[in-house]
Amino acid sequence: MKHVFVTLALWLSFWSAHAIAVDTTNGCTAPAKVSGDARTLAQYLCDAMLSDSMKANMIYNWITHNIEYDIKGAKDPERAPSTVQSVLRDKKAVCDGYAILFVEMCKAVGLDAVCVDGYAKDWKFDNNDTFYIPRHEWCAVMIDRRWELVDPTFGAGGITRAPGWFRSQLNRFTKEKIRYSKKEVFEFHYEPDYFLMSPADFRHTHLPSDPLWQLMKVPMPITVFQQGDTAINEFNTENGARIHRSPELEYIARLNEPQKLVEYSDRAYKFNPRYDMVMAMKEQIIAAEALAKYASRRNIPPRHTFEEAYKGIVQAGEYLERQKAYIPGQYNELKRRNIDKNKAANDRIRDIRVHNKQLTAQCRMRKATADRKKDALNNKQDRADILLEKITPDKIDSLKTISIQRDLNSPMMVTLSDSIKAKQARLKKANFETIEKMQAITLLQEENKALNEVLSHIIPLSDTVLTAETELRLNFRDSYDDNVKLCIKVFNQLRFEEGDTVQHRYLDNFDTLVVYYEDLLKIYLQQADLYRSSLRDMEQFRRWNNSREDIVASYHYACKGYTDAINQYQQNMNVYSNYLADNGNAFETMMKMYEDELDLLDRMAEGETARKEAEETDLNEDRTFDERELENKQQTISKMKDQLTEILSR
Repeated sequence: MKHVFVTLALWLSFWSAHAIAVDTTNGCTAPAKVSGDARTLAQYLCDAMLSDSMKANMIYNWITHNIEYDIKGAKDPERAPSTVQSVLRDKKAVCDGYAILFVEMCKAVGLDAVCVDGYAKDWKFDNNDTFYIPRHEWCAVMIDRRWELVDPTFGAGGITRAPGWFRSQLNRFTKEKIRYSKKEVFEFHYEPDYFLMSPADFRHTHLPSDPLWQLMKVPMPITVFQQGDTAINEFNTENGARIHRSPELEYIARLNEPQKLVEYSDRAYKFNPRYDMVMAMKEQIIAAEALAKYASRRNIPPRHTFEEAYKGIVQAGEYLERQKAYIPGQYNELKRRNIDKNKAANDRIRDIRVHNKQLTAQCRMRKATADRKKDALNNKQDRADILLEKITPDKIDSLKTISIQRDLNSPMMVTLSDSIKAKQARLKKANFETIEKMQAITLLQEENKALNEVLSHIIPLSDTVLTAETELRLNFRDSYDDNVKLCIKVFNQLRFEEGDTVQHRYLDNFDTLVVYYEDLLKIYLQQADLYRSSLRDMEQFRRWNNSREDIVASYHYACKGYTDAINQYQQNMNVYSNYLADNGNAFETMMKMYEDELDLLDRMAEGETARKEAEETDLNEDRTFDERELENKQQTISKMKDQLTEILSR
């Protein structure tokens, strides 16, 4: 059974929670002299083992470490059935070879075991895909007087399309990277989870064609199996009681494979009405038995046996025709879904790419603003230093008053006094404006500090989720798989819903704060200008009249006000400059992350392209396999029909 490894914890953590503790080291190797015979090998491995579970574990470990999956054989409908001898000789098998070897070795050390055929979800499976012909085989083994489930095929590893060593080395020196190969290669990857997995967990990925071998008191319908993990979990919650053993199972286990198929065929067909082939095989086995007795010339059955066999063979042909009729619809639907999955993936990749480019552009624009404003502040700082040096409070004392002083009530003196009062009123208003502006800046900065805290969690977390999705897609997972859908849901919530709202608010606040800081600096400069203008008025007042001593105090107060305004201007320039620098660094970090995510999206697109091509290839191969297998069975049925016709004509 073909499947691509999924190393992401999102996928593996589900299974690791359900595995029974097993020894993953013993039994992996055995001398060559005992490895050619199942009985000798099993006895060697289990010689010192006292418990049933340890014996089965040793056998499982040896098979999963030494038998390679036969990729070519799995695609050949004309291949000869596996035998224990051929598997041990070639060290290669498809699922039935793994199963019969495990069963044979278990029996050699006194363990009851049986092969179980059924439906298994490979890497191509999507929720709500329909099954019609079982294509996998695993085992049930009696451990401490209860049946347990084992799948040595899944436990041995899986198929990969990664390039070989030479191609990997070449990738280091070529611009065009090749990360996938069209050639399928089996890779050993020991999975202890498929040894004695609980029946409830086992039916997440495996469903026997005979529902009795689910080993559960309430068999799960195939429709639930097809719906996916959520539906299976809900069903298991309501129907979690298992079966340890039963007379019916023990009876089935004693039958040979043809007898077993005849015994369970009606249950299998009722369980999955799309599995017409099982009824055809049942009639074929019954007819073959009658023909074999006829050919042996011993114990030849009465005529009505051949008449019934003939009717059965005719029915078998009808069953095969019905089975054949499923093929076009089955594969056309799977191909359509493959196209839909590819489109969904490409649309998603495009949306994230456009979104990231927009965010990068927004951050780049703010970064440029921060840099430009910061450079401008450096020039303003030099100017402020010069302005501060030109003010001396003692200047008022050194001014000489004209010989004939102007009258305080003269129009010019009244105008000068009114100018001083008006500027003092404007300064009072400017002071209120600075307070209001500082409060607004403080509130926005506190809000942006909180928003930045949120972003510092959301952005890395969403990036981690996108990395997880990328790894899944590189392992040929698609938009219909539960673990990918989970990544999509979490990422969309973090990035498109929460993250976008927070980031846009943060950027808007940054823009507003830039305006507020610029306004605040302008107010301080306006204050300085008003103070300086007031100083000039007071100086002129002193030149025209020195009768008012309060002018000197006002002059000293204005000098202090001017100095304070320039100092506040400089201090807030420094605060503003640091704010711009911090945000410039933050925007640069965001841009770097968004740009790095574009590389992730390239990898994601590469994995999706390879997945689509691989799935399309597999679907074509699977369809060819099904069609050829049915043709072969139809030819066999036709020959048997001719033989029965000849017998009945005599």
